[in-house]
Amino acid sequence: MLITRIFYKVVFGSDIIVPPFTSKVSKTLLLARYPEMEREFKSREPYKRFTVSVIYHGVKPAINFKGRGMLRLRAGTPYTFTVSYIGEFPHNIIGAWEADIFGTKAVVQTMHVISQYIDRLMLPKSRYYTVNFITPVLLRIPGGEKPVYDLCPNPWLIYHSIAAHWNKYAPSQLKIPVKGSDIYSIWRKLKLVHHRLKIVDVYYGDKPFRSFIGTATYEVSADLLDNVRRLFAYANYVGVGKSRSIGFGQVNIVAGEKQRF
Repeated sequence: MLITRIFYKVVFGSDIIVPPFTSKVSKTLLLARYPEMEREFKSREPYKRFTVSVIYHGVKPAINFKGRGMLRLRAGTPYTFTVSYIGEFPHNIIGAWEADIFGTKAVVQTMHVISQYIDRLMLPKSRYYTVNFITPVLLRIPGGEKPVYDLCPNPWLIYHSIAAHWNKYAPSQLKIPVKGSDIYSIWRKLKLVHHRLKIVDVYYGDKPFRSFIGTATYEVSADLLDNVRRLFAYANYVGVGKSRSIGFGQVNIVAGEKQRF
């Protein structure tokens, strides 16, 4: 099975005022090209096969971290966004098109496409891996009726979050068992050795979410290394935590030496 990431550029004909979490803009642009995706967007299926990013200006995500106020995207400025898709993706979303959005015209162009067989995903070997949490992470603690989110990149929750998604699509021989009883074992084998985080409140619709962004470095034991190499490579496509299909929890994970304060 393939996993694909598609990179887009978008330019708006005039300044527009947009919601504080801009994956809604990305989704609107995609629906202008391929309305059939709306059914997937509305699905309540867990661990969806796609993710749609927020809008980016360079490497910076266009997100309002200061409350529910709207954002301004500037006319003529090149912005980008991405889509990741597991399996055969709809080829209609490749190409160039115009879209009517927020009272202006937008020109969207596909920049490039990266595809990889899911069973070949693997980061290089390393004792340490550094995670850049680019967009807000909603790291839900399992159980309970009311959602509770951890505001620290807990190794078990990070591992569990990625593995649960991976197991839905990975070949049977590569599925990674994840049980609550493994929590202490994972903590011993995947150790958080450094982090620099910022706690942020973001709005999606009318609902505020307290979450975190920043960086963290993990030290990995040899007997967990292959699993971590697969899962971290996979997370670079699909993200971590809850609501990753709408752009939360986007990460860039690299093999690297221990980071120091």
